[in-house]
This record gives sequence, structure tokens and C-alpha cells, in this order.
Amino acid sequence: MAVKEIIPQKIEFNSIKAVSFEAATAVADGCSFKIPREFAGGEYLTILAQNSGEAPYDVSVKCPSDGSYAAATENLKLVDVAAGGIVAIRVETARFANNDGSIVLIPENAAVKFAVIY
Repeated sequence: MAVKEIIPQKIEFNSIKAVSFEAATAVADGCSFKIPREFAGGEYLTILAQNSGEAPYDVSVKCPSDGSYAAATENLKLVDVAAGGIVAIRVETARFANNDGSIVLIPENAAVKFAVIY
């Protein structure tokens, strides 16, 4: 299988917008997204992880395999997103983006879905 590509969703300031969550096609491969061109130079991104399962599951933001000088050297891991829960993950793009602008998210189970907002 392949990494599931997801599209970040723009939310204007002072607005309310429904977001759609997407699941990985293959859990081991996870999901990937590219930093939107109009966000280039932006420092922080917000990732939402929704656990639609009946048990808690972990989520990880992979450290870059081809990152910048400030790249993280370890995955950012959140243990146990509660069943039915939603968590927000804020990342510094310089720490978790590859040089091509991609960031990879790995769920423990297919019940965990992601949305990226900027």
C-alpha cells in the first residue's frame, strides 16, 4: 500500500468551518501532507487526530528523513488518544517537515483519522 496523501484545510481567521478527517489507507504507511504554498514561511501547523474507535490509540508525527538543520531527531508521539476523542497537535514546520515540505503522520489503528488546518 501507499502513504495516504491528505490535503490541509484553510480556515480563515474569525470564522467557523467544519473540517473533514481522513484515515490512512495502510496504518503502517500512515498519512502525509505537504505544507500549503500560501502557508510557506509559516511556523506552526495544527493537526487534529480523531479516534473513532472503541479503544485508545497512539498517534505519531514522524521526524523528517530529509529535514532542515532544525529537524527533530525523534518522532513526536502521543500515547492513547481516548476512544471517541479528538486531540490537537501543534508542530513547528522547521522541526517536522522534510525539505520537500511533507510531514508524515502515523496512527496506531485505522480508527484514527487526521485533519490538517492552517
